[in-house]
Amino acid sequence: MSVNSEYLGAVIKYLEVLEEQEMEKIVLNGKETYLFACPFCSKYVQTDQAKQNKTGRLVKVQDNTWVFSCRRGFSKECRGGVRSFHNFLAFLHPG
Repeated sequence: MSVNSEYLGAVIKYLEVLEEQEMEKIVLNGKETYLFACPFCSKYVQTDQAKQNKTGRLVKVQDNTWVFSCRRGFSKECRGGVRSFHNFLAFLHPG
């Protein structure tokens, strides 16, 4: 098992606890994808329904290579398109 796979498993568990919902695993455009409520911008929306919308996604682009994107983009962390998994982790847990 690669380091990225281990981190991915840990991040999935962390986000499920943080967002209090299970991540949804789908195939999108032929790529393995996890959908979840964005941990960065969900706090900026007003309604509970909007907070639960699964706008964040982790997409497998190559073997053990994942990228993050958010369809909402309300915060500086999720605005501006696709971020590498490494940058996603740095924003998710700085320090």
